Amino acid sequence: MIRLKKSEMNKFLIRGIYFVIRKFISSLVTIRKKRVLLVQESYSGSNTYALSKLFSNSFKNKFDVILFKDGVENNFLQFIKKYILLASAKVILTTHASYKLKKQQVHFQLWHGPLIKKNGVMLSKKNNKFIVPKSWRKADFILSYSNTYTTLMNACMVTDPKKYVVLGAPRNDFLYIKNDRQVKNLIPEYHHYKRKVIIVPTMRFEEINTGDKSIIKKNTLYELFKNKKYSNFFLDKNTLNVIKPHPNDEAIIETIQDQFPSNIFVLTDKQLAKNKIDFYEILNVFDLLITDYSSIFYDFLLLNKPIIFFHNEEDDIKYQRDFLIESIADFLPGKQTQSIDELAKLVIQSFDEEKKDKYFQKRREMKNLIHRYQDNKSTSRIENFIENFL
Repeated sequence: MIRLKKSEMNKFLIRGIYFVIRKFISSLVTIRKKRVLLVQESYSGSNTYALSKLFSNSFKNKFDVILFKDGVENNFLQFIKKYILLASAKVILTTHASYKLKKQQVHFQLWHGPLIKKNGVMLSKKNNKFIVPKSWRKADFILSYSNTYTTLMNACMVTDPKKYVVLGAPRNDFLYIKNDRQVKNLIPEYHHYKRKVIIVPTMRFEEINTGDKSIIKKNTLYELFKNKKYSNFFLDKNTLNVIKPHPNDEAIIETIQDQFPSNIFVLTDKQLAKNKIDFYEILNVFDLLITDYSSIFYDFLLLNKPIIFFHNEEDDIKYQRDFLIESIADFLPGKQTQSIDELAKLVIQSFDEEKKDKYFQKRREMKNLIHRYQDNKSTSRIENFIENFL
């Protein structure tokens, strides 16, 4: 006989109660045929938030478009509101989670970006039974950038490939809109700097058990910003350096950001949410992207600006088997380095107009490989797609 601890029994009981409530709400609430529900999880590249801002007036007049901010289910009233909205929507669009309460509903999974590292079933252990992810079985349609995007995504999140529709990401429409005012709201000193660098580490941290009550999260890449050589380089008064941590890594930054140089600005999802600005609304103001392996570089390609891939030997050893591409060094459209000194030189070279951009052609080739559409019309294509089945 299996015995459950009291805490486990409480969790099991709470999940059961919430399940019954969801079913009850779903049975009571009628679907509104013109309701389009956009579920937003963050302000860090949300496709649903982009749609809420960029849908045309004619589309909003024709349909009942609602944006709902997810992720606050600890509030019971918010939980009830969430499932009333979900149960009443004819079309449900999400950037992360998947929701579909009734067969008559249409769920459109927009996802949050292309993949370069293994995910889903590609991370399964040898003895694990192969199972199509439940969340993706719910989706009726899955947004894609191109056939290349579909191939990489479906290798990890295996489902019916006919679900993928190549329309482009609505958040990338923001890249074609000038948003200096929003940047100044977030970074008042923004206009003082001649050059702007955005630093975007992928979500990657180690969990270290202290043996007591706490677990320390440590990301090796973030630690580099405390290095004296790095600090001296980033003190260049003409360059604004902005670190955009992954939302799941923000707790790490909070513990070490006071050790960063004075002109390194940390931009968190909390700050973006407070100002109701999505990260992609300001991404185009930056002149250079520095990342390790974050898939944001796929979208940054649309801006035709330099990209530097900075990682260290420890990361290479730890993650060399975690990529979807066999030779990651040949695949990445930018200079890669493990040296802080070389990084400084590469940044300076990127801003030297007389220096030839050696990776311009490779970025263009990669852009054509990943993006079928390279315009600001993804939202318009999604509008037309929705109208065709409503």
